[in-house]
Amino acid sequence: MILRQISCRILRTAVFFGALLSGLAGCTSIPLYTDKPFSADRADFVRTVRVIALEPMPGLDLKGEAAIQDAFETELTDELRNLGFLVVPSRQFAQLWQQLSKEDRTLYDPITGKRDDARAAEIRKRVVTELESRHQADAVLLPRMIVSNALLSGCFARWNGIEQQIDGCNAAGEKLRGKISVLSLLVTIEGRDGRVLFRNAGGIQPGVRLNTDAPGAAQFDKLEEEQILTDRAKNRIAVAVALSPLLQKPK
Repeated sequence: MILRQISCRILRTAVFFGALLSGLAGCTSIPLYTDKPFSADRADFVRTVRVIALEPMPGLDLKGEAAIQDAFETELTDELRNLGFLVVPSRQFAQLWQQLSKEDRTLYDPITGKRDDARAAEIRKRVVTELESRHQADAVLLPRMIVSNALLSGCFARWNGIEQQIDGCNAAGEKLRGKISVLSLLVTIEGRDGRVLFRNAGGIQPGVRLNTDAPGAAQFDKLEEEQILTDRAKNRIAVAVALSPLLQKPK
C-alpha cells in the first residue's frame, strides 16, 4: 500500500486550525490518501460488511463544533445508505463508551489523572463487541479531520480528489506557485477485530484566503473560525470523495 503522509510536526504547527487536531490519537503519521483504499479488495469488503457503526468525530475545538460534527455525521450516514449499507449512529458508540469507561476504575490514574491508553483500547474493543451483539455491526467508521499541504497553481489548489479556487484570488494570482495548508476528511473503516478494512480521504477546503489589499504585496491570510467547516456543499463533496472507492466495480 503506497501512502502519502504528513508529519507530526506539520500537525502540531498547523496555525490556522489551532487545536483542531487535538482529538487525533497519538502522533503517528496519518495517510492522506492511497491508491489502494481497501486492505483486500472491494468485493471482499462488500461481501463481509453490511452494517457500519459510526464512531463520534473527535472534538474540533471550534465554535459550534457540535453542529459541525452532526452535519458530517448526516452526510456520512446519507452517503453510506445510498451505497447500500445500514448505519448505526455514533450516539450508540458514545453511550456504550460512557457506560463501560465509567465501570472501569483503572482507566485513569488516581494520582495523575492521566488516561491509560492500553485500557482505553481494551474498552474500545468491548464497545465494538457490544455494537456487534446489539446492532449486528460488521465494522466501525472513524471520521477524522487532517491538515496537510496542497500544491497551488495559479488560483487553484489540488489535493485529495478535489480542486478549489482560493478565496480572494483573481487575475493577479495567475502566477502563484507553491504550497498552502488545507483540510481534509480522513475516513477509516475497521473490522470487528480492529483490522483496517478501508481508508481514504476527501479534500474539504483551503485554510487561507488571498488578500490582495495587503500593504506592499498580496499575502495569504488564515480563515476566520466561522469560515472553517461551515460550507455544507464542500463538506458533502469531501464525504463523497472519501467514500467514492466504494462505488467502483470490482476488477
